Amino acid sequence: MKHYSLFLIYCSLFVVLISGCGKNVGLKGRVLLSDDKSPLTQGVICFEKDGYIARGPIDKSGNYVVGAEKNGGGLERGEYKIYFQNTERVTYPTDNTVASLPKIENIIDPKYNKADTSGLTLDVRKSQTFDIEVDRFQKK
Repeated sequence: MKHYSLFLIYCSLFVVLISGCGKNVGLKGRVLLSDDKSPLTQGVICFEKDGYIARGPIDKSGNYVVGAEKNGGGLERGEYKIYFQNTERVTYPTDNTVASLPKIENIIDPKYNKADTSGLTLDVRKSQTFDIEVDRFQKK
């Protein structure tokens, strides 16, 4: 009976250790424009895996944080597709007429607006820093 109790204690410890290994991880980094390495100064970076989407706002220096563990969140380990939202620059007319509409311009190539067209992926294994470069929108 004594050996059986010891066996149960070891099994319990093993389960606790294994479950700790599955802990979600935090991810941070910087988004730069590939042509001149200047920061993307707005938008949201998105990481998608199996229908789950983790998002992080991009600040004026191009920095982002997604799933910070200190907030109790995090990303599950695995392969994520990356895409961006809200990366359009809006400028408002200065003449204040009703007929004047705001001008909306893409900052980055629109291919980055969808997970299936961006071509960007990341294999998340541990809390890490991931800097990324994206192509600037080119007017045709």
